[in-house]
Amino acid sequence: MIRLEFIYVLMGILTGGIAIVNARDGSNPRRVNNALFWGLYSITFLFGSYLPDLVNGLLVIAMVLTASIRGLGQGASDATTVSERQASARRWGNRLFIPALTIPAVTLAGTLGLNTCLCMAPRSSIRVRSRRSPWQSRFSSR
Repeated sequence: MIRLEFIYVLMGILTGGIAIVNARDGSNPRRVNNALFWGLYSITFLFGSYLPDLVNGLLVIAMVLTASIRGLGQGASDATTVSERQASARRWGNRLFIPALTIPAVTLAGTLGLNTCLCMAPRSSIRVRSRRSPWQSRFSSR
């Protein structure tokens, strides 16, 4: 089972990578601010569960100050021209939506299909205990 801590580690690695990419971007005049912001964000994901609340709060304040004092910036991008994007859109057409529509379709098929799959435990072997809240037990006799 995937635990939440695993997702935090993945996000910490991702944001750490973003910090490294931003630090190496020579075309960005605010690369130090970007790298510092994303680096602090990475620290909160990777070590936030182990740090005291005060330290986490100070990290967030440092992120806010980093982003607000000089702001974050973007480097020069090697973007395509408008005519190149239009040519690519004509070439791909509606096939461009296949990856975006495949994810919900597979999720729906898995959700509906795994309910009747032979690999699932039969319903008779699953025991669910219902527990009454103190409120229910106190007032259910009336």
